[in-house]
Amino acid sequence: MPKDECGGGGWRALVRHGVWGRPAKGIVPLFLFVTLSLLPFGMILPFQPALMEVLPHVDMCPNITHARNLSGLGGRISSYSFDVQAARSSFGGITGAVTGPFAGFLTDKWGRRPVIILASLLVLLPFFALAASCDNALYIPLSATVGECGLGMVRVASHAYVADVVPRERRTEAYGVLQVTCTVAIILGSPLGGYLEERWGESRSRDLFYACASASLLPLLFSALALPEPRKQGGEDDTGGAEAPHHPP
Repeated sequence: MPKDECGGGGWRALVRHGVWGRPAKGIVPLFLFVTLSLLPFGMILPFQPALMEVLPHVDMCPNITHARNLSGLGGRISSYSFDVQAARSSFGGITGAVTGPFAGFLTDKWGRRPVIILASLLVLLPFFALAASCDNALYIPLSATVGECGLGMVRVASHAYVADVVPRERRTEAYGVLQVTCTVAIILGSPLGGYLEERWGESRSRDLFYACASASLLPLLFSALALPEPRKQGGEDDTGGAEAPHHPP
Protein backbone atom coordinates (compact mmCIF):
# COMPACT_ATOMS: atom_id res chain seq x y z
CA MET A 1 0.00 0.00 0.00
CA PRO A 2 1.41 3.47 -0.83
CA LYS A 3 2.63 5.47 2.09
CA ASP A 4 0.16 8.28 1.63
CA GLU A 5 -2.70 5.75 1.73
CA CYS A 6 -1.79 4.62 5.25
CA GLY A 7 -0.84 7.89 6.87
CA GLY A 8 2.84 8.16 5.87
CA GLY A 9 4.57 9.70 2.90
CA GLY A 10 5.61 13.05 4.43
CA TRP A 11 4.90 16.15 2.36
CA ARG A 12 3.28 14.14 -0.45
CA ALA A 13 0.59 12.96 1.96
CA LEU A 14 0.19 16.53 3.22
CA VAL A 15 -0.32 17.85 -0.30
CA ARG A 16 -2.74 15.09 -1.25
CA HIS A 17 -4.69 14.66 1.97
CA GLY A 18 -4.07 17.77 4.09
CA VAL A 19 -3.17 17.63 7.76
CA TRP A 20 -4.87 14.22 8.14
CA GLY A 21 -2.27 12.61 5.87
CA ARG A 22 -4.66 9.89 4.74
CA PRO A 23 -7.71 9.51 2.48
CA ALA A 24 -11.13 10.53 3.72
CA LYS A 25 -13.43 7.78 4.96
CA GLY A 26 -16.41 9.97 5.84
CA ILE A 27 -18.31 13.01 4.62
CA VAL A 28 -18.18 15.26 7.69
CA PRO A 29 -15.14 17.24 6.37
CA LEU A 30 -16.95 17.75 3.07
CA PHE A 31 -20.10 19.01 4.78
CA LEU A 32 -18.03 21.47 6.82
CA PHE A 33 -16.39 22.68 3.62
CA VAL A 34 -19.72 23.18 1.83
CA THR A 35 -21.07 25.15 4.80
CA LEU A 36 -18.02 27.43 4.76
CA SER A 37 -18.22 27.82 0.97
CA LEU A 38 -21.78 29.15 1.02
CA LEU A 39 -21.43 31.21 4.20
CA PRO A 40 -20.20 34.42 2.47
CA PHE A 41 -23.05 34.20 -0.05
CA GLY A 42 -25.49 34.09 2.84
CA MET A 43 -23.74 37.02 4.53
CA ILE A 44 -24.00 39.29 1.50
CA LEU A 45 -27.68 38.52 0.80
CA PRO A 46 -29.16 41.17 3.17
CA PHE A 47 -27.34 44.09 1.53
CA GLN A 48 -26.78 42.80 -2.00
CA PRO A 49 -29.89 44.65 -3.29
CA ALA A 50 -28.31 47.91 -2.04
CA LEU A 51 -25.14 47.10 -3.98
CA MET A 52 -27.19 46.68 -7.14
CA GLU A 53 -28.65 50.18 -6.71
CA VAL A 54 -25.25 51.86 -6.96
CA LEU A 55 -23.79 52.77 -10.33
CA PRO A 56 -20.35 51.33 -11.22
CA HIS A 57 -17.30 53.39 -10.21
CA VAL A 58 -19.17 55.10 -7.36
CA ASP A 59 -17.27 54.64 -4.08
CA MET A 60 -19.46 52.72 -1.61
CA CYS A 61 -17.22 53.42 1.38
CA PRO A 62 -17.90 54.34 4.09
CA ASN A 63 -21.67 54.59 3.41
CA ILE A 64 -23.62 52.46 0.93
CA THR A 65 -26.74 54.63 1.20
CA HIS A 66 -24.75 57.79 0.42
CA ALA A 67 -23.21 56.05 -2.60
CA ARG A 68 -26.69 55.12 -3.80
CA ASN A 69 -27.74 58.78 -3.57
CA LEU A 70 -24.63 59.87 -5.46
CA SER A 71 -25.58 57.55 -8.31
CA GLY A 72 -28.27 60.06 -9.25
CA LEU A 73 -30.82 57.49 -10.37
CA GLY A 74 -33.68 59.06 -8.42
CA GLY A 75 -36.92 57.21 -8.98
CA ARG A 76 -35.20 54.85 -11.42
CA ILE A 77 -33.28 53.04 -8.67
CA SER A 78 -35.66 50.08 -8.42
CA SER A 79 -35.83 49.58 -12.18
CA TYR A 80 -32.06 49.80 -12.52
CA SER A 81 -31.37 47.38 -9.65
CA PHE A 82 -33.88 44.86 -11.03
CA ASP A 83 -32.21 45.03 -14.45
CA VAL A 84 -28.74 44.54 -12.96
CA GLN A 85 -29.86 41.64 -10.76
CA ALA A 86 -31.67 39.96 -13.64
CA ALA A 87 -28.65 40.28 -15.92
CA ARG A 88 -26.34 39.00 -13.20
CA SER A 89 -28.58 36.02 -12.43
CA SER A 90 -29.01 35.13 -16.11
CA PHE A 91 -25.33 35.35 -16.90
CA GLY A 92 -24.47 33.48 -13.70
CA GLY A 93 -26.82 30.67 -14.71
CA ILE A 94 -25.18 30.41 -18.12
CA THR A 95 -21.74 30.37 -16.51
CA GLY A 96 -22.77 27.59 -14.12
CA ALA A 97 -24.22 25.50 -16.94
CA VAL A 98 -21.10 25.84 -19.06
CA THR A 99 -18.83 25.11 -16.09
CA GLY A 100 -20.52 21.82 -15.12
CA PRO A 101 -19.14 19.46 -17.80
CA PHE A 102 -15.68 21.01 -17.62
CA ALA A 103 -15.68 20.73 -13.82
CA GLY A 104 -16.63 17.06 -14.12
CA PHE A 105 -13.75 16.45 -16.51
CA LEU A 106 -11.26 18.13 -14.15
CA THR A 107 -12.68 16.28 -11.14
CA ASP A 108 -12.08 12.92 -12.83
CA LYS A 109 -8.66 13.93 -14.14
CA TRP A 110 -7.16 15.76 -11.17
CA GLY A 111 -9.15 14.34 -8.25
CA ARG A 112 -11.74 15.86 -5.96
CA ARG A 113 -9.47 17.81 -3.62
CA PRO A 114 -7.55 19.83 -6.26
CA VAL A 115 -10.78 20.91 -7.97
CA ILE A 116 -12.33 21.89 -4.64
CA ILE A 117 -9.27 23.99 -3.78
CA LEU A 118 -9.38 25.69 -7.19
CA ALA A 119 -13.11 26.32 -6.78
CA SER A 120 -12.51 27.90 -3.36
CA LEU A 121 -9.97 30.25 -4.89
CA LEU A 122 -12.44 31.33 -7.59
CA VAL A 123 -15.24 31.86 -5.07
CA LEU A 124 -13.25 34.32 -2.97
CA LEU A 125 -12.15 36.59 -5.85
CA PRO A 126 -15.39 38.64 -6.15
CA PHE A 127 -15.51 39.26 -2.40
CA PHE A 128 -11.87 40.37 -2.25
CA ALA A 129 -12.42 42.63 -5.27
CA LEU A 130 -15.36 44.26 -3.48
CA ALA A 131 -13.40 44.73 -0.24
CA ALA A 132 -10.35 46.13 -2.04
CA SER A 133 -12.19 48.55 -4.34
CA CYS A 134 -15.48 49.40 -2.56
CA ASP A 135 -16.87 49.42 -6.08
CA ASN A 136 -19.39 47.06 -7.66
CA ALA A 137 -17.83 47.58 -11.11
CA LEU A 138 -15.64 44.56 -10.36
CA TYR A 139 -17.86 42.68 -7.93
CA ILE A 140 -20.91 42.29 -10.17
CA PRO A 141 -19.16 40.87 -13.28
CA LEU A 142 -16.78 38.74 -11.21
CA SER A 143 -19.60 37.28 -9.11
CA ALA A 144 -21.56 36.40 -12.28
CA THR A 145 -18.58 34.73 -13.97
CA VAL A 146 -15.69 33.66 -11.74
CA GLY A 147 -17.84 33.26 -8.62
CA GLU A 148 -20.52 31.20 -10.37
CA CYS A 149 -17.80 29.12 -12.02
CA GLY A 150 -16.37 28.35 -8.59
CA LEU A 151 -19.79 27.44 -7.20
CA GLY A 152 -20.42 25.13 -10.15
CA MET A 153 -17.11 23.37 -9.51
CA VAL A 154 -17.96 23.02 -5.82
CA ARG A 155 -21.29 21.35 -6.68
CA VAL A 156 -19.76 18.88 -9.13
CA ALA A 157 -16.75 17.97 -6.98
CA SER A 158 -18.88 17.67 -3.82
CA HIS A 159 -21.26 15.18 -5.45
CA ALA A 160 -18.29 13.16 -6.74
CA TYR A 161 -16.77 13.25 -3.24
CA VAL A 162 -19.97 11.84 -1.74
CA ALA A 163 -20.01 9.06 -4.34
CA ASP A 164 -16.45 8.15 -3.36
CA VAL A 165 -16.86 7.89 0.40
CA VAL A 166 -20.48 6.78 0.91
CA PRO A 167 -21.64 3.20 0.20
CA ARG A 168 -24.07 2.92 -2.67
CA GLU A 169 -27.02 1.92 -0.49
CA ARG A 170 -26.65 5.12 1.62
CA ARG A 171 -25.64 7.52 -1.12
CA THR A 172 -29.07 9.06 -1.79
CA GLU A 173 -29.42 9.87 1.90
CA ALA A 174 -26.00 11.53 1.84
CA TYR A 175 -27.00 13.68 -1.13
CA GLY A 176 -30.04 14.80 0.84
CA VAL A 177 -27.90 15.75 3.81
CA LEU A 178 -25.62 17.66 1.43
CA GLN A 179 -28.60 19.77 0.32
CA VAL A 180 -29.48 20.43 3.97
CA THR A 181 -25.90 21.58 4.52
CA CYS A 182 -26.30 24.15 1.75
CA THR A 183 -29.42 25.49 3.41
CA VAL A 184 -27.76 25.64 6.82
CA ALA A 185 -24.98 27.81 5.39
CA ILE A 186 -27.48 30.37 4.12
CA ILE A 187 -29.45 30.24 7.38
CA LEU A 188 -26.27 30.98 9.35
CA GLY A 189 -24.88 33.57 6.96
CA SER A 190 -27.95 35.74 6.36
CA PRO A 191 -28.59 36.81 9.98
CA LEU A 192 -24.88 37.44 10.47
CA GLY A 193 -24.73 39.59 7.33
CA GLY A 194 -27.89 41.46 8.38
CA TYR A 195 -26.45 42.17 11.82
CA LEU A 196 -23.17 43.45 10.39
CA GLU A 197 -24.97 45.55 7.79
CA GLU A 198 -27.09 47.17 10.50
CA ARG A 199 -23.98 48.03 12.50
CA TRP A 200 -21.56 48.98 9.73
CA GLY A 201 -23.57 49.68 6.57
CA GLU A 202 -24.05 53.40 7.25
CA SER A 203 -20.56 54.21 8.54
CA ARG A 204 -18.10 51.33 8.04
CA SER A 205 -19.12 49.59 4.84
CA ARG A 206 -15.51 48.65 4.05
CA ASP A 207 -15.41 46.60 7.25
CA LEU A 208 -18.64 44.96 6.09
CA PHE A 209 -17.01 43.99 2.81
CA TYR A 210 -13.89 42.80 4.65
CA ALA A 211 -16.05 40.52 6.81
CA CYS A 212 -17.50 38.86 3.70
CA ALA A 213 -14.05 38.56 2.15
CA SER A 214 -12.68 36.97 5.33
CA ALA A 215 -15.53 34.47 5.34
CA SER A 216 -14.80 33.60 1.70
CA LEU A 217 -11.19 32.81 2.65
CA LEU A 218 -12.23 30.14 5.16
CA PRO A 219 -13.22 27.43 2.61
CA LEU A 220 -9.89 27.87 0.80
CA LEU A 221 -7.93 27.41 4.02
CA PHE A 222 -10.08 24.49 5.14
CA SER A 223 -9.89 22.67 1.80
CA ALA A 224 -6.14 23.18 1.50
CA LEU A 225 -5.33 22.15 5.07
CA ALA A 226 -8.05 19.83 6.34
CA LEU A 227 -10.03 18.31 3.46
CA PRO A 228 -8.44 15.00 2.41
CA GLU A 229 -8.74 13.39 -0.99
CA PRO A 230 -11.44 10.69 -0.73
CA ARG A 231 -10.85 6.97 -1.09
CA LYS A 232 -13.22 5.28 -3.53
CA GLN A 233 -15.49 2.60 -2.16
CA GLY A 234 -14.22 -0.86 -2.85
CA GLY A 235 -15.97 -2.99 -5.45
CA GLU A 236 -17.01 -0.05 -7.60
CA ASP A 237 -15.59 1.40 -10.76
CA ASP A 238 -14.69 5.08 -11.28
CA THR A 239 -18.27 5.95 -12.19
CA GLY A 240 -19.65 4.76 -8.86
CA GLY A 241 -21.41 1.71 -10.28
CA ALA A 242 -20.85 -1.94 -9.51
CA GLU A 243 -17.58 -3.36 -10.78
CA ALA A 244 -18.07 -5.19 -14.07
CA PRO A 245 -17.55 -8.96 -13.86
CA HIS A 246 -14.46 -10.40 -15.48
CA HIS A 247 -15.04 -12.77 -18.36
CA PRO A 248 -12.04 -14.89 -19.28
CA PRO A 249 -11.26 -15.06 -23.03
